[in-house]
Amino acid sequence: IRFLVATLPSIAGETLFVECIPESCEPGDLASLCLFKDQAEHLLAALNQPLVVSLTPHKGGAAATHGAILETLAKSNLKVLSLERWVQRVVPGVIQLECEDVSELSKSLAVIEPDVLCFNPVHDRSSLDLAIQTVLAGRRAVISAEAPSAAHGLTWLCQLGVLPEVLADGAMVSHPPAT
Repeated sequence: IRFLVATLPSIAGETLFVECIPESCEPGDLASLCLFKDQAEHLLAALNQPLVVSLTPHKGGAAATHGAILETLAKSNLKVLSLERWVQRVVPGVIQLECEDVSELSKSLAVIEPDVLCFNPVHDRSSLDLAIQTVLAGRRAVISAEAPSAAHGLTWLCQLGVLPEVLADGAMVSHPPAT
């Protein structure tokens, strides 16, 4: 069993957050996401595009989706690097880094030159800049974010400064809200 632990200062004192992550919750392949057949096929085809944007609602399976994408990419013999706020699922064959601020990593990433650079989640402009630089260098990027819908996600990415034409050339994968 792994634990995710975070502490936060609050007006009542220190607040502790602990989440238990059982080892049995390892990522599966895309079939394990319970997508409709055409959605799974679309996602698999999208992973060959230069830019993939994966949007999931809050607590709607973002970690499972990211894990399944990494699991699929790991089987492709590509050098895959995933920058994650925290690594919830370890995927063999993928370089996974826990980081809050990717701006400090840009020089190191230029040396590593991954074939596919993944972000989970994208939460700031420096992450998006790095994803776009990766795509412009002829490699692929997969960015994950939480959004209630694809429209909300696209609006948020545009507010961060991504040009709509950059997103138009990418592949969009959105999951319906969990019921």
